[in-house]
Amino acid sequence: MGSGWSEEKFADYKLKLKTNNNCLTAWEFIELVGTRYFSKGMNQQTLSMGITEVFQELILDVLKQGYLMKKGHKRKNWTERWFVLRPDALSYYACEDLVEKKGNIIVDRTCCVEVCC
Repeated sequence: MGSGWSEEKFADYKLKLKTNNNCLTAWEFIELVGTRYFSKGMNQQTLSMGITEVFQELILDVLKQGYLMKKGHKRKNWTERWFVLRPDALSYYACEDLVEKKGNIIVDRTCCVEVCC
């Protein structure tokens, strides 16, 4: 699918950085990927998904996201919802486009989880 990791290329890239530390900021990483210096031969869709995940984790503080089944409060039927977990809340939406927010569960020290069989 793509080319292998080249430690020499990365060492060369780090020398060109303006900072002296051994890490990249999120913006430096995105710029690095955008230069295609390391991504030649990689599938563009795979790269896009990777950048999106890094952005969501580092910038939007998303810990985990995906579809789950949720039991309704009034009608008690099960509906598939798109859930997004952040350090302080679990939000759920009609689908993964995040347009129609259905609810928000605050996650704090008083929150408890009930597991059903």
